[in-house]
Amino acid sequence: MEIHAPHGHVQSFRDVAVHLAIVTVGILIALGLEQAVEWYHHRELADEARETIRNELRNNKSTLDRQLANFPKFRADAVKAFHFISDYKDHGKTKIEWTGAFYYSAPLRSTSWSTAQTVGALAFMPYSEVEKFAALYRAQEDYLAAQDITYEALISAAGIISAQKQVSDDAAAYYRGISQGEYETARTRIMTALASLSSQLNKAERLDRQYGELLGGKSKNEKR
Repeated sequence: MEIHAPHGHVQSFRDVAVHLAIVTVGILIALGLEQAVEWYHHRELADEARETIRNELRNNKSTLDRQLANFPKFRADAVKAFHFISDYKDHGKTKIEWTGAFYYSAPLRSTSWSTAQTVGALAFMPYSEVEKFAALYRAQEDYLAAQDITYEALISAAGIISAQKQVSDDAAAYYRGISQGEYETARTRIMTALASLSSQLNKAERLDRQYGELLGGKSKNEKR
């Protein structure tokens, strides 16, 4: 923005005052326009960050809902593995047909949240809103940690069970060759895995409710 002096010579104090007033008004207008543009940019940045974060959380909720629907299967397979191992440990045989355990982890994302932090978009959002997002992402991280514990427990517990051996001709000989100590260790690990599954399920249901509350809808496990 250019500010020009008035044409002609300044001849009186009044002329000086008018000139200073024009310059001052021009500067104020320029600053006001600059601040308005900056404010609009900040609001746009905050709106975009808010929308991408909420979309990310919606996707995470959908992923968690699918995993929640499979928890009965997760637990049933772990219980089946426990009885399978117990039968071989106590009787040297079993009528249970083992084809492997079913479990998968829910990949809950936090990319949009991390990006909003990196570009500074959170600074232009209301503090109360940012705190709600932060609390939900902390709960999400807590759930992911519980999920990792369950996965490691299941892998460790099922180490001696071979689905391939179960359907082969020498299955009985293979399982009779495993020591009582190994069976007991595996059985203890499965009990640990079952406890981890129960803890994970509680966290999953709590996280699902938090998703629903923030996104403005009921969680899948909420009673209607």
